[in-house]
Amino acid sequence: MSSERRRYHPFLAVRSAGRRRAVTLIAIVAVSVVWSAATACSRGVPSPTSELTSGQAVMDLGTLVGQLREENAMLQSQIDSLRGALAYQDTIVRQLAAGAGVQMRAPAWPTP
Repeated sequence: MSSERRRYHPFLAVRSAGRRRAVTLIAIVAVSVVWSAATACSRGVPSPTSELTSGQAVMDLGTLVGQLREENAMLQSQIDSLRGALAYQDTIVRQLAAGAGVQMRAPAWPTP
């Protein structure tokens, strides 16, 4: 076979088309890998302003949690004080009722 006939042989044409497709596919895969790596790297680098903003938000949140704990402790002490006053008044009322001979029913709410 002459060199011209070899170059234009149908089998060789299919073979070279397959190589071109393979090269094109490899190029597409390489470009997509590089693109996805660049995208991942750009998203992975945080900006300094966002770090400062999130740090300030965490600090503010910590301050607010501390204030809520103090407020909760104050409310709990008030509740305990009111329960003590209620128990004292209940005792006085029961003693007066017993001295007067009046029968009292049980309280409607559970006492702690």
